[in-house]
Amino acid sequence: MTQPIPDPAARGGHKPRLVILQTHPIQYYAPLYKVLAQRGVVDVHVLYLTDAGAVPHLDEKFGTQFHWDIPLLEGYPYTVLQPGTPIQGRNVLQRDAPGLLAELERLAPDWILIYGYSGKYIWKAVAWAKRHGVDVGYCSDSNIRDQRRDLKLLAKQAVLRPFFRLIDACFATSEANSEYLASYGVASTRIHRMPFAIDVARFSRDALPPGQYRII
Repeated sequence: MTQPIPDPAARGGHKPRLVILQTHPIQYYAPLYKVLAQRGVVDVHVLYLTDAGAVPHLDEKFGTQFHWDIPLLEGYPYTVLQPGTPIQGRNVLQRDAPGLLAELERLAPDWILIYGYSGKYIWKAVAWAKRHGVDVGYCSDSNIRDQRRDLKLLAKQAVLRPFFRLIDACFATSEANSEYLASYGVASTRIHRMPFAIDVARFSRDALPPGQYRII
């Protein structure tokens, strides 16, 4: 059964704590976390496996070092579990951090928000949450139209149906994403639409006047 985020007044004035799990700082999510922290409705804390992207790192696909030219670690509380570690070249089992469970114990969240399921750290966090009576939210941009109809899909069904039964609320970014979740047995009552956030202030500030174009 999905429980709403509790009213702070019902917890003696304490705001509910939301811990967000991410592999690394992402340019289109960091502004959202900053706004959540500024609004103060929930006590937000982001756990990153690595700080790659906020600091220079080697992108193996492009064969060059880069980092984003906007601040990704400002305006909200966060912890980097393994600073300096790479994003790429790590399989599902390697996406993990020894200090994850200790941080969850320290932060004592009311909710945990995860992105996807591809990482050992995600499964560990979900298991920890279920042991401690903590609710879990799930978000991804997977969609049913990209799924192949083969033995791999049957294997995913066998693994992910039990996984999604552990999730208290799924946040769908599109109708195709909602259909994807439903295909793994997620009831419609546990699927909530959540459009992608846009940093409107930054795009408005950087926009050129009509008729002008920036050549890159």
